[in-house]
Amino acid sequence: MEWNWLHLFLILLNSNRGASDNHSFANVADYFHHHNSALHRALFAGYRKEVSPYSEKGRHDIPIDVSLSYARLVSLDQVEEVVHFIVFFRLIWHDGRLEWSTPLNGHINHIYMPMDYVWMPQITVMNDVSARSRRSFSMYGKDFFGQSKRPNVLINNTGFVHFYSHRIADVVCQIKNEYFPFDQQVCPLTLFRRRVFELKEPRIKESKSEMLEIHNMDAMGNGEWEVQSIVPSQVVYTDMYGFIDVVSYDFGLKRKPEFYIVMVILPTFIMTTLTICGIFGRHTSIENEFITELSLGITSLTTIALMLDIVAEHMPKTDVFPLIAKFLICHITLMAVSILTVIIHPRFLYPKYRRIRSALLKSMESEVMPASIHRDRILRLLRRSLKKYRPANVIFMIIFQTVNVGSCVYILSYWK
Repeated sequence: MEWNWLHLFLILLNSNRGASDNHSFANVADYFHHHNSALHRALFAGYRKEVSPYSEKGRHDIPIDVSLSYARLVSLDQVEEVVHFIVFFRLIWHDGRLEWSTPLNGHINHIYMPMDYVWMPQITVMNDVSARSRRSFSMYGKDFFGQSKRPNVLINNTGFVHFYSHRIADVVCQIKNEYFPFDQQVCPLTLFRRRVFELKEPRIKESKSEMLEIHNMDAMGNGEWEVQSIVPSQVVYTDMYGFIDVVSYDFGLKRKPEFYIVMVILPTFIMTTLTICGIFGRHTSIENEFITELSLGITSLTTIALMLDIVAEHMPKTDVFPLIAKFLICHITLMAVSILTVIIHPRFLYPKYRRIRSALLKSMESEVMPASIHRDRILRLLRRSLKKYRPANVIFMIIFQTVNVGSCVYILSYWK
């Protein structure tokens, strides 16, 4: 930007005459460098960063405005009940010791300073389970390049200090898995600061961030979860040591259930449907032939039990059974009852069949008949003895298929 020489002359005329009389400036950059250095020396001469900003002009509280500028969900560990966030916080507070007059300081209205030079609020993420939970916003480790991460603060001439903090928070989140995989979770991110004195100690106060309001909620989630809402809240606690300011951001999370529908629910439903048809769809599942149906049912039972074990590995060990676990247990029970029916049905419901078949074979061995006549006689007697068996098979198949379809429709009704 090119400066008008008349404008520069007016600035020099209204600036500190004592400083301008003793210095000659070759260009505009030297002019501002001089005033910037002088301002730094004047502001921090006698400044003690260990002392918090004092209350003045009748104000009994000094708020520290905290706003969530950006948030991104990284992952959610359901077994450990820990959610990982990337968050950016913006902190604004007033420090009356850092005010200056712009006309007397080269019309400089803001400066940048390393955070180590000013008083910083000791704010901690209270429900952070990692080692970072013992750090405040003023404590940082090393970045990827081995350099010390000491961000600057912005100070304007009215004494307001602006600070942006970035961190990865590993937050405790109590998982409610009753409706898994169609569940919704609320995971709070809680900021904590203790005040020793009520009146002159700065307090933290939540303020909405414009960046957060325009940020797309869809971009905050990941492949498994979507962020539906972020609700801020604030509360003040008291104890024998002073006051505790707590600001909480409640993240409303909703699971994307498509993976579990395609990989668990639909395969279980299809496998159960085919197994029931295979068990009860045959015309003669009696005597040695029932072993085939029995093997089919046991194989399906084992497969569904394996799916249940896989789901259990990814869920916290609580006293609440997830919805998908109830669905799988229902199908395991359905397969077990089908297997028992295959065993009980021909043995106890039709005990006369074995006697009829045994007598038929003995008569065929004793009589001298052509083979074709023997075959026709066997088929006629078998059809006659199985008149009651076939309708019973159809009834059992309808009952079990109704339970199978009903359980699938019930669990999918939670998909919204």
